Amino acid sequence: MRSPSGTEIHLKLGRVPEGWTAAAVADDLESATRAAFSAVNGTTSKTVVLRSGVVGDDRRLEFDRDGAAWVARLVGSVDGGLALTVRASWPATNGEADGELDLAVTGLRLLTHPLPLSPSVTQAVAAPPSRKRSPVDASRWAQLRACWATSVSDGGTSGQPTRWSAAELAVFATILGSSSFPTVGVELLASLPEAALTPTLEWVTRSLLARRLIEPAADGTTKICADLEIVMEVAVFPDLTIFVERFDPHGATRVWFGVRPDRAVQIAAPIDGSRECALLDPAEVVSRIHDGLTTPDGTGQLDSEADVVALTRITTAWRAGELIRGGTFAVAAGADGAVAFADPSADSTGWQLRPTDAAGVHATLLEHLPGG
Repeated sequence: MRSPSGTEIHLKLGRVPEGWTAAAVADDLESATRAAFSAVNGTTSKTVVLRSGVVGDDRRLEFDRDGAAWVARLVGSVDGGLALTVRASWPATNGEADGELDLAVTGLRLLTHPLPLSPSVTQAVAAPPSRKRSPVDASRWAQLRACWATSVSDGGTSGQPTRWSAAELAVFATILGSSSFPTVGVELLASLPEAALTPTLEWVTRSLLARRLIEPAADGTTKICADLEIVMEVAVFPDLTIFVERFDPHGATRVWFGVRPDRAVQIAAPIDGSRECALLDPAEVVSRIHDGLTTPDGTGQLDSEADVVALTRITTAWRAGELIRGGTFAVAAGADGAVAFADPSADSTGWQLRPTDAAGVHATLLEHLPGG
């Protein structure tokens, strides 16, 4: 390619012997340059990062050519046995060429990585800081709990739901520095054979890049676009989790909530294996769960397993200092809307039902949440 100032920039992609590094490729380029121009006056070296996250060794040589001062830039990078090299030379009087070559090199992207993350070599850019969150101050949960105690769901969502494949969400989690995404788990990618894992991740990453949902960050890592990152961050690093599993004659449905004091995410797992994600007002979470457990016109008393038509299990967890708090309880529902708490029987072969009503379910849900 030719730069705006007229400098020719040569790119080459080819295979190299096993064990070769970016430094070895740059050494080979420098050796060939020195053989062609014996009067090399000085050499400097630095590390560059391509858009795909691959690290390159960048050499800058100054030499004499036909009595005039010239500059050569040689960049070598290696990934998976493939070497990408960039070389260019120009008169030292061309003050624009260095910047033009920098732009060309940092704009290159190799699709040989399943994910464009920081390479694990000593010359790589520093890893992003830990995203581990400190426990939420109890007063913030108390403020939110006041809303939970009186809130009524309007049946809507605060954010437009978006649907994703499980593989896409696994990639988002990896970019954010987590080993798994809620409701997806580490087993999705871990269960794939090596022959299927790399093509799967490459396909997903290319798709996300093409849709501008992820992009290279300035430090060579990958970042999620701003609007989407808000949702994925809360899902991967919540302060409170609530997992709702409902079992009825139609099958099982699962909805997971990740909550922070200022925002929440709802993740539903439809039968097709995809995931629906929606950003919520955290004040809506309790009423949304409660309305799925009870009906406004529920009457009567549920005290027989034979009358149960649905069973819902709720599991919560949050950090309090160095401790993890939370718990699990189950609610059974009858055909007429009557509800009861379902406790495992002593021999674990059935359930012991404790009749209750909508107010009792709501109070128990609050007991399993922070701020009390």
